[in-house]
Amino acid sequence: MVNIAEFLKDAPKGTKLYSPLFGEVEFAEVINTEYMPIRVMKRGYGLRFDEYGRYMGNEYPDSECLLFPSKDCRTWEGWKLPVEPKSKFKVGDWITNGTFTHYIVSIVDGFYYFYGGGYLDFGKIDGYYHLWTIADAKDGDVLALNGKPFIYSHKYEKNYCYIDEWGQLRVNFSLVFEGNYVCPATKQERDLLFSKMREVGYEWDADKKELHKIKSHYDIANFHAGMPVLVRDKDYDEWTHTYYSHRTNGGNFNTGGWIWKQCIPFEGNETLLGTTDMCDEMYFNW
Repeated sequence: MVNIAEFLKDAPKGTKLYSPLFGEVEFAEVINTEYMPIRVMKRGYGLRFDEYGRYMGNEYPDSECLLFPSKDCRTWEGWKLPVEPKSKFKVGDWITNGTFTHYIVSIVDGFYYFYGGGYLDFGKIDGYYHLWTIADAKDGDVLALNGKPFIYSHKYEKNYCYIDEWGQLRVNFSLVFEGNYVCPATKQERDLLFSKMREVGYEWDADKKELHKIKSHYDIANFHAGMPVLVRDKDYDEWTHTYYSHRTNGGNFNTGGWIWKQCIPFEGNETLLGTTDMCDEMYFNW
């Protein structure tokens, strides 16, 4: 049985391979410390094979290789690692070394001019760089599918959010990467996505990798003299109906001679009258 992990260990990320189970896939990496060392990508989802190309080799040791160089080539005998020319990058390419990702805008006398981190830079590109593919994407990266920005998730083929062809924000939406042009989002595409998120009331927590609905907060500037309100001092007090006058220098609420610590609009909160229930946190202002 051919050890194809040896063939693939130095293969560039994104090398096209074929599996009868999944169709065309992209090579990602070989991790020799794991019992299923070969990892490939399909539509952003990672798949594992053992060193002999078996999909569940440990569980089914008599199974056959299910990973090949291509649909038309079902043997690894004689296969050689594709050799990339030294001038392998061109203007318009996205390239990465696993840490930094750049967009090539110009090549002059062997120097590459590229955008990295939102600014224009230039320099020599070392041999550790390769063409960026979806296999290089990390959870929470902002990418673009045919120019439409989205926040990538590797889980269950569901991405955090996406701007569709009608300019609408879609949340937890499946995207088909195969046959589409996917690349890191430009600054303009990122700005468009985050602007649309704020417009419809969402915010992105990059640390927790979570999309949150922005909680609205009642602006106390909406209070005006004579406005019906509910007031109380402590959380265990009952809400009382009265009319707003003004806010004191100490931050409390004056209702015509009476001073209160908690004050909320009566309209929309009628059911709280006479109860000690807590109001919606959007009204917290004390």
